[in-house]
Amino acid sequence: MSKIDKSKVCFITAAVQKNYVDQFNNKINKLPKEFDFNFYVFTDLPQEITTSYPKLTVLNFHDIKKRTPETDKYEIVDGSTALSSYPNNTRRHIIKRALDDGFKYIIWNDNDVSFNKPIDELLLYMEKFKINSIYTQNSIYRNKENTEGNKRPFDNCERVINHFNFDINKEDLKIHDGPTCIYFLDNEVGNKFIKTWDKVTEYAYQNPYAHKGGHERPSVEVYAIALNKINIDHITKQLFRIDHDFSIKY
Repeated sequence: MSKIDKSKVCFITAAVQKNYVDQFNNKINKLPKEFDFNFYVFTDLPQEITTSYPKLTVLNFHDIKKRTPETDKYEIVDGSTALSSYPNNTRRHIIKRALDDGFKYIIWNDNDVSFNKPIDELLLYMEKFKINSIYTQNSIYRNKENTEGNKRPFDNCERVINHFNFDINKEDLKIHDGPTCIYFLDNEVGNKFIKTWDKVTEYAYQNPYAHKGGHERPSVEVYAIALNKINIDHITKQLFRIDHDFSIKY
């Protein structure tokens, strides 16, 4: 049996636009019977969340993003917003809410993610985590020159670092892929992490060269991770299953 206090674990996700709300409802309705954790979701259609899971907290997308008025006007979604224009950096708002509510293990799951292993195995695995780390079973991208891989999160990184006078080296930049990750941060580092993410998000909306399209989460979160010296590591076991459904994307 795991020593982790379940009351300190919170699952979080987004269910923005009708297709993803439906996907979220289906996800919650299929949770294992032994699932007994708080679950936070932010959505632009709170009235469409139909699941009756007792530990679910539904947060209004339009309200939660007002936390940072300077970016609120940029983080717009309507019924036909394409994935390429979706403001992925709104993820930081729900992470901030979970941190403020005292959760130690904050588990982001996309709506197409389900459990691949028993929940007890997940908890036992998390006992090994090092504080101020982000864990993922997906890809970790690093800013290494002359290598193949995903370079987009690091576009114009020297310009961004110089603008803020960040005390980081571009060679140290790294970021995790999106579908699954576990944030394990203490209060001080967690608050600094979100503060940096807020600052660079505002800058990125105002200066599109910071990252292509003005919406990509990795190209902003990468600086918050580096500046606050947050470790990124792999989950070596495939604890979660990911079943992408491309037919529902806008």
